[in-house]
Amino acid sequence: MPAPATDAHCHIPRGVFAPARGGAEICVSACFPGEWETLEKLGGVSIKKAYGLHPAFADKGFCAEDFHELLLRLRVFLPKADAVGETGLDANCGFPIEAQAEVFRAQLKFAKEFGLPAVVHCVGKWGMAAEIISESFRGGWKFLLHAASCSAEIAKQMLKLGGYFSFGLRELSSRGGLRCLSCVPENRILTETDGASAAEDRKAVLEKLASVLGAEPEPLAERVYKNFTEFYSK
Repeated sequence: MPAPATDAHCHIPRGVFAPARGGAEICVSACFPGEWETLEKLGGVSIKKAYGLHPAFADKGFCAEDFHELLLRLRVFLPKADAVGETGLDANCGFPIEAQAEVFRAQLKFAKEFGLPAVVHCVGKWGMAAEIISESFRGGWKFLLHAASCSAEIAKQMLKLGGYFSFGLRELSSRGGLRCLSCVPENRILTETDGASAAEDRKAVLEKLASVLGAEPEPLAERVYKNFTEFYSK
């Protein structure tokens, strides 16, 4: 029997959401206030749930000064979560980077407090993100670098700290993503759509990954499924 399709990182789209159809195992990320309640109400045994505060939350109409209160609100959802995130650093959003770092550290602390893996977002601040993860997860911890496109040096550092890496079509078609993928062993590779997790999108990502790696899709799907279940196991 073929391994179920997986999606290590997707989001709640507008309208009806039925991601569990077709035997897929997915993790849905709610990373802005207002999404947390929606995700909490979603059912389906094949849905993993990640709650976090994205560094671009200030772009959603919240003041940067709101983050302390928002972290307290976020914490309420974590006892029933499968992961914390996505959280991280983003050089392109308007939220000051030092404040982003404070929010990031707080959520990595939540991950350890609740015994959960973390889902990490990073744009343009890979070195700083690596430092914060190293400080927060000293001794190792499970975390996922979603949309992985860091340097080989950072990738090797993240692997030693317990990192997994997820790739979508964007990363598998970019120089940065392929450079990162070349440093990652198969037991740390996951796939993602970073969108609404349609069946055709999940299939396209796996086929692209198989093509890049020169692997057969079916055994690769089994490996990625095993990685998914290992990462999201509590």
